[in-house]
Amino acid sequence: MHALRNFSGGWKPGFWVGFLGFLTAFAQPPVGAADAPPAPLPPAAATPVDFVRDIEPLLTRNCYSCHGPERQKADLRWDVKAVALKGGAHGPPIVPGKSADSRMIQLVAGTNPEAVMPPKGDRLTAAQVRQLRAWIDQGAAWPDGREPASWIARRRHWAFQPIQRPAPPTVHAPTWVRNPIDQFVLAKLEADQWSPAPEA
Repeated sequence: MHALRNFSGGWKPGFWVGFLGFLTAFAQPPVGAADAPPAPLPPAAATPVDFVRDIEPLLTRNCYSCHGPERQKADLRWDVKAVALKGGAHGPPIVPGKSADSRMIQLVAGTNPEAVMPPKGDRLTAAQVRQLRAWIDQGAAWPDGREPASWIARRRHWAFQPIQRPAPPTVHAPTWVRNPIDQFVLAKLEADQWSPAPEA
């Protein structure tokens, strides 16, 4: 009845003060949330790390679903050395010799809670992050020839080969030739035992 009387007689100033205070309390971020320091990085492992034995299986299990042969989110794929080291939309993910400065480590370690990799599934353990840190600190050695067969076949396609300037072939009727391109055309005609059409 008191609320009805307030409504029928107009809202009282005290109501607005309380109502605004209620909204303000819910609008404020939790104390210290914006100023929370980044999560500390696990220290690098102290033992030598081998890419094929230790790192490649980790990448296969945790990274290929988003950055592998089927999908390349942010233009990054971890199954191809050249692409991984070059990086994608956010630049190189690895700084050899400096794991703490490597974006890869910051993401998998969760230094920023709003940007953690992998985004789905189990996060990397502290031991796995330590291995990755050690690999990068030890120079990020990555042997050649680990790319999938599909990538190797694609790179062998003629469109990916460097541009070359082949020598013009020898022809039997050099007087018809006016430029090097004519030599290629005439060589093909002569190979099929054809003669050039007379000039119009």
